[in-house]
Amino acid sequence: MSQLEQQALGRESVAQQQQQRQWQQQEMEARLAAETAERARLAAEAERLAADKASLEGKLSALEAAAAAASTSASATSASSAAVVAQQEQQLAQQEQKLAQQADEWGVAKARAVAQLRQLQAEKQQLAGEKADLLAARDREARRADASEARVELLEGRLADLEAAARADAAIRRAEAEQLRTQRLPDPAGPLPCATEALRAESDAEEAQRAAEEARRAAEEARRAAEEAHHARESALEEEVATLCRDKEALASEKERLAALLARAEACIGEAAPPTDVACDRCPELQAAAEERLAPSWPR
Repeated sequence: MSQLEQQALGRESVAQQQQQRQWQQQEMEARLAAETAERARLAAEAERLAADKASLEGKLSALEAAAAAASTSASATSASSAAVVAQQEQQLAQQEQKLAQQADEWGVAKARAVAQLRQLQAEKQQLAGEKADLLAARDREARRADASEARVELLEGRLADLEAAARADAAIRRAEAEQLRTQRLPDPAGPLPCATEALRAESDAEEAQRAAEEARRAAEEARRAAEEAHHARESALEEEVATLCRDKEALASEKERLAALLARAEACIGEAAPPTDVACDRCPELQAAAEERLAPSWPR
């Protein structure tokens, strides 16, 4: 697989991961909207419980008035009526205490849920920033890879030019040496300068060949350095992707913990229904609301 194909596969993988993150962010926003609606419903239920409490207080006042009327009408039944009223008052006081305790617990649970929600929003913003940083890093790495490829192509072109020049120079020098050997003089002093020129030409050709080899080695070293830098950048990007995956898993666990906390708050509100021995026109509605809260459809 060539380097360009590897880069294309890497870009496609990063694009898929970005699409998955967008989907996950959209799902997170939908869940946050559902949580907001659920909190509004819990607030409405709390208001309904407060209204029920006011109704119970009105009934208590009515019972007290009836007890006062009964005490004035018959002194024989005043003791028993007072005992009944006291018992009912005690029951109502216990019920009010229980409602107040459950309201406090619901307030604490709501505060924790709000804190968790803010934490999730902060983590969402952090993930968005990390995503932007990753995109910027990917663009920078792509530009660096393009620059490295252009530099390698330039070095390869220079190497080809040097090799062509070395071959041309060697051919010219061989031709000159051959011409000197064919035109040497017949006297004994003639062959020595011709041989010297031939040796010099061969030495120059060897030097040109060595220069071409050195240029080729330099180009190979530059190519290897560019490949190593590209592999290092790919490793860094893979590590960043793994870090984002770990952050995503941590965010999912936090969401599950928040869901459990909201479920406990709903259970506390569900237990705040009035007792069955007190007559109330809204008891069936409260019972149905409590049953609905005890089985929430929380997205997983």
